[in-house]
Amino acid sequence: MWQTLKPPLIILGWAASDAAVVLAAIFHGLLLPQYHGTLDTYSTTISAYLGLLGIAVLAALIIGDFATTIVSFFASYLLAMAMTYLVLVLPGYTGALPSPEVIISAAVVFTFDAFFPIPLLIEFVGSLVGLGLSERLM
Repeated sequence: MWQTLKPPLIILGWAASDAAVVLAAIFHGLLLPQYHGTLDTYSTTISAYLGLLGIAVLAALIIGDFATTIVSFFASYLLAMAMTYLVLVLPGYTGALPSPEVIISAAVVFTFDAFFPIPLLIEFVGSLVGLGLSERLM
């Protein structure tokens, strides 16, 4: 039973972890569109990217199979984008804002900008590194 539930549970955990790291970076103002900051904020952004890399390596290391890891990468990436979008538009859906259309369009831009292109490449490389480590350790 564990073998059948293993990939979906890893996908869910991978997506939730990615969404948490990206949302923390967005709420701290690090992954916003047209961002230009100081060296200190760039190093913090790099630490968020390293967190995404570590999550991808760990997930791929646990999965251990090439095809399952690649499918899980894309599934978790899309699920993390959906989770991030839902958290960003939640104030608009709950009636906390008088004009929810503004936050909905901003959430689309923030989500796309936060997840593309650097995190996509970092997580894909992390998945491949995790697969390599899995093959090396097995």
